[in-house]
Amino acid sequence: YEDLQWLEIPEFNTQSAGSEAIVSADMGSLDANWQGQISRILGEVEPKGRMARLVVTVKDPYGMQAEQSGKPDLALGLFVTVKFKGKLLHDVVTIPRITLRDENTAWVMDQDQKLRIKSVAIIRDDRDDVILSEGLLEGDLLIKTNLTGVSDGLRLRPVVGENIQ
Repeated sequence: YEDLQWLEIPEFNTQSAGSEAIVSADMGSLDANWQGQISRILGEVEPKGRMARLVVTVKDPYGMQAEQSGKPDLALGLFVTVKFKGKLLHDVVTIPRITLRDENTAWVMDQDQKLRIKSVAIIRDDRDDVILSEGLLEGDLLIKTNLTGVSDGLRLRPVVGENIQ
């Protein structure tokens, strides 16, 4: 439900365009992708999982038009995956979730090889990544390693040439 803010959902009884969608199904070697668009949201949010149901309209799901011929049918009851094109965000940065500290800070190494603790503003987070609207600068080197007893200005020794996880 919280992710709905990132999509364009037409208001009831309007002709406005909803977010684009790609509907796909695993059908072996066949090209099983269809272009769609959100046309509306169904009435209520499912209370247990806080899930909303969206209606995606696909033009010519059965390949009746010439440009769609040879494509498999988007049959009723077919299990599909739907990817939505969300709103475009400007002046943001995405960081790995593991680099987020204490809910709203990130550790970076400055040019003097000292640790700097920076407050960050989170606008979206998921399991693997966090999108920030402010707090980091271009060129900041994020610290992925978990350190104990950290303080702003702590001297660091970077490990060069190793792929640190």
